[in-house]
Amino acid sequence: MKILVTEPLHEAGVAYLQNEFDVDIKLGMSPSALLQEIGQYDAIITRSGTPVTADLLAAGGDRLKVVGRAGIGVDNIDIDAATRQGVAVVNSPNGNVRAAAEHTIALLFALARNVPQADRLLREGVWGKNRFMGTEIAGKTLGIIGLGKVGTQVARRALALDMDVIAYDPFVEQGPDVPLVSLDDLLRRSDIVTLHVPMTPITRNMIGERELELMKESAFLINCARGKVVDEAALYEACRTGIIAGAALDVFEHEPMTASPLLELPNVVMTPHLGGTTHEAMKASAIEAAQQVRAILRGDYAPHIVNPEVLNRTVVAPCAINLWEQFGRVVFDCDSTLSEIEGIDELAAMNGVPYEVAEMTKQAMGGDVPFEEVFARRLDLIKPHASSSMASASSTRRRWSRTPFRWPRRSPTWE
Repeated sequence: MKILVTEPLHEAGVAYLQNEFDVDIKLGMSPSALLQEIGQYDAIITRSGTPVTADLLAAGGDRLKVVGRAGIGVDNIDIDAATRQGVAVVNSPNGNVRAAAEHTIALLFALARNVPQADRLLREGVWGKNRFMGTEIAGKTLGIIGLGKVGTQVARRALALDMDVIAYDPFVEQGPDVPLVSLDDLLRRSDIVTLHVPMTPITRNMIGERELELMKESAFLINCARGKVVDEAALYEACRTGIIAGAALDVFEHEPMTASPLLELPNVVMTPHLGGTTHEAMKASAIEAAQQVRAILRGDYAPHIVNPEVLNRTVVAPCAINLWEQFGRVVFDCDSTLSEIEGIDELAAMNGVPYEVAEMTKQAMGGDVPFEEVFARRLDLIKPHASSSMASASSTRRRWSRTPFRWPRRSPTWE
């Protein structure tokens, strides 16, 4: 089998795949060149810079089986077209979580202490010591929109910096040590607002003129999620006219962004989508994406499959077909825990272990165990494998129905 890599992928991920597959690395391919060559490959691995369109997926024909995304966001991939084509889409949602959270904190400090502005002025030969008055972040309120993987890591770091943290996430029922509030309440109360949501029809332009008007004049906005969740025209006016004090952006509506009115504003800090760009994150994401692609190509189950309904077309596993064919879609890359939990609940019911899984959920809701650990254990309990059979699934159901799950009590943790 052959795999095409179209964007930089850490050598650890490439080496992992080269043990079993032929891997071609072709960076900077034009859309037309990619269309001509995609039919030669069983898999393609991208980052955020390669549009995987309906035309490209169709050109892959019957040979293309999986699209791997080395990162969490899949908005550059036409999921519906991939599903119609029977092509699995997998991503790596865990590899760059810590990096994205740390970059958010870096931008927070850059805003609070005018770091980029002071640097630019000093390079122009001006000693601007008295031109920049900073703000201490201790005691300030950080409002987190989206308390998923990255959002919880940001909360943990902000609490360690003596900040008051509040959050808005309609898909989370309880945030450990972080009060959940309405979106409007968060915008009114926060000194810094940071976004950590996926790009969906619901979140598109969720921060617009009305929302910016609710914020304090002294407040900052940080976006390390997706550019399209913020109305950039409204943000420009808000920063230009003093509706808010400023903003820090790592993502933009159109990328790469080389021209924008936001570039004219001295109170806007911008970085070129660096949230997941660390040596550690690039390696972890590459390995995670490679593992998902390998699983699909080998006919095994990939935990981070975005369109699981294609399994009955691409994976020859009776148990998998039985579990998934009645199930709509679980968006595993969505940056909120509850969407994952709800999807696993449905699968648990199909696999005959709803009570054991419900017990895990109850303990997680009570704060006895972290959500992420619960999700991993629940998924491991019910996930189908290529080697599974209906008989083995049936015996598993009988075994679990007789043996209720008991989780050892422990203190709540952010990890």
